[in-house]
Amino acid sequence: MDGRHLIRLLGRVSPLQAAQTEELLQEFANVSSATLVGAALTAVVQAVLGDDRLRARPRAARRVSRIATLIASFVPVIGTAIVWIPVAALLALTGHVTAAVFVGAWCGCC
Repeated sequence: MDGRHLIRLLGRVSPLQAAQTEELLQEFANVSSATLVGAALTAVVQAVLGDDRLRARPRAARRVSRIATLIASFVPVIGTAIVWIPVAALLALTGHVTAAVFVGAWCGCC
């Protein structure tokens, strides 16, 4: 919220020269933006590919799954597992054992 003040403060307390501090802050901004764009694109790809795995699901369930996968993929390491583990369990509990095994194998190895 007070970014400009923080940048001025960093300029005053940094042991680096002003130009070096400015270059460091610019590089931080570039890396941060690339990381966010990469995470967003990865989330979209995971949501689309995750939805294509089980075409037999009802349209509403696919939409919920796609949105949940999109949001959960931003959680490092376990994000998409928050979605596919319950989906696999639900498939198994409703008698769709082959689909549950497929989802578990596909998502577990990818």
